[in-house]
Amino acid sequence: MIFDNIIGPNRPVTWVLRFWPILAASFAGSLAATWLCKKIAIKFGIVDKPDALVKT
Repeated sequence: MIFDNIIGPNRPVTWVLRFWPILAASFAGSLAATWLCKKIAIKFGIVDKPDALVKT
């Protein structure tokens, strides 16, 4: 089968589906971390503010 190299020949594909909560939690965590980093960057003024001085 196509997934034999990934999950092994003795495991069904449904075995991988047991880990969907980890995938969902990782996705939610990355969204939360991105939001938090954006807020911190804006608060401390470390966001790039482009100007018209140097344009190539």
